[in-house]
Amino acid sequence: MNFQSLNYFIMLAREKNFTRAAEKLHLTQQTLSANVAALEKEWGMKFLIRHVPLELTDAGKVFYAYALQFSRGEEALSRTLKDIANEEAGNLTIGVGFVRERDLLPTLIASFREKHPKVTFNLVEGSNEGLTKQLQEGDIDLAIAHFTEAPPGIDVKTIYQEEISFLVSRKLIKETTGMTEADIRELEDTRLSDMSRLAACPFITTNPHNIAGAVEARYLAAAPFTPQIVVCSDNMGTLIDLCLLGVGALFAPKNLLHHTLLDTRKADMVHIPLPETAYCISFGCRMKSPAWSIRDKFMDFTIESLRDVVGGAAAPK
Repeated sequence: MNFQSLNYFIMLAREKNFTRAAEKLHLTQQTLSANVAALEKEWGMKFLIRHVPLELTDAGKVFYAYALQFSRGEEALSRTLKDIANEEAGNLTIGVGFVRERDLLPTLIASFREKHPKVTFNLVEGSNEGLTKQLQEGDIDLAIAHFTEAPPGIDVKTIYQEEISFLVSRKLIKETTGMTEADIRELEDTRLSDMSRLAACPFITTNPHNIAGAVEARYLAAAPFTPQIVVCSDNMGTLIDLCLLGVGALFAPKNLLHHTLLDTRKADMVHIPLPETAYCISFGCRMKSPAWSIRDKFMDFTIESLRDVVGGAAAPK
């Protein structure tokens, strides 16, 4: 038995499917199946009930729990030894929201790797709830997310503050509501206090389980009309593009609009920041995770790079 075999078994136990596990491990199904069969033969007992989905036997559940401990211990040992040797090397796994990955991480990672070229990154996309679970189970080293409160066993460290904005095509709002420029300015000045003016305007919406969707749901629920929803999607990048094309009005994180609203487009859009919706984007890290200088340096680098962010993403310094 070796650590590689343990990691293969861990992946299979999580995926409960040979095909998916083999794809994630970049193996053939035959190789993975033979590896697991060898483990079962070595220990003289069955670890899997081979039906769909796969199920762990009682022995398999015990083996899985110890495999996780061994795997995490081996990783912690490797990282600690590299820290002692001052190598500043390793693979950092970061969980991040679907759109925030594109908006926030590319420049940060490129700049960080200029200083630490031996560090590699594995980026995992997911919802806040999914990332929290992966963090608690040790599948990721860090999560970048909005935590309403610190989850059990997780340390939370604020990176920057964000808020939701209302965005709509100037042409669309005029055509559907008959509003004038003076009306639009009043809507901007009052920060959507009178939603009744938007009754005829179509909306594009996102899942109420994410932050923008929850704010959007709150505003639309308070509106004295039933909104006309023309598109609904979990992909905020797609919704922003549709909004820019004049398909509908949108509630979106202001930071994501910072790079989208180029000077050539600003005049065509009505953009209303909603500071009362402000919330924090934070790092999440397991409390009992072993010390690792690379993880801590990346957190400090990110916070330092974005320390001046107030309602808009900044490029790393």
